[in-house]
Amino acid sequence: MSKPIVKITPKMRECAYHFAVKIETEKNQYARLHQPLTELIETTYVGKLGELAFLSYLNNEGRFPNTNEMFKIYEGQENVDSYDFVQKNGKKVDIKTGYLSKHKRLMVNTSQLKNNPKDIYVGVKLFTNAKAPDTAGEANINSWTSACIEGFAFKDEVVKAGSKNWGKDYANAINYNDLRDVNALVRYF
Repeated sequence: MSKPIVKITPKMRECAYHFAVKIETEKNQYARLHQPLTELIETTYVGKLGELAFLSYLNNEGRFPNTNEMFKIYEGQENVDSYDFVQKNGKKVDIKTGYLSKHKRLMVNTSQLKNNPKDIYVGVKLFTNAKAPDTAGEANINSWTSACIEGFAFKDEVVKAGSKNWGKDYANAINYNDLRDVNALVRYF
């Protein structure tokens, strides 16, 4: 299986960063892990950057899904988006982004999986100068240069993987190398 690599552009970094700052400073993001503001911004930033990388991959494949709500901010911490992307067949897709060298799995927070499940989860890994940083906070808005679209898993596969406390909270996880070939998803967008 060939894993697609996507170039991260300055525009992608800028859009993701401004979205993260706005949503976090206006306190419209659900603070599940009780992180400090700087960590919340970083987490939201890399998550949005992963979404933009996946969108770039789809666009490179000639697919242009509806992204009208990609930068919509839902007022209040209880109001969250119901998906990152939706396929033509109506299946909801959520992007999960790894960005540290130790991130080697697609991880879905167990409470999120139970309370707001998606049909499909896609793993994206960000890199800076061909490698991921070792610790949070090492990267800045200009760091990310590429992303690997690692693959995908169906909700049932993520649930079957079981829940484990990975240090900050419980999550269900599948190793990147055990994910399905993401190229199989393209035709559904």
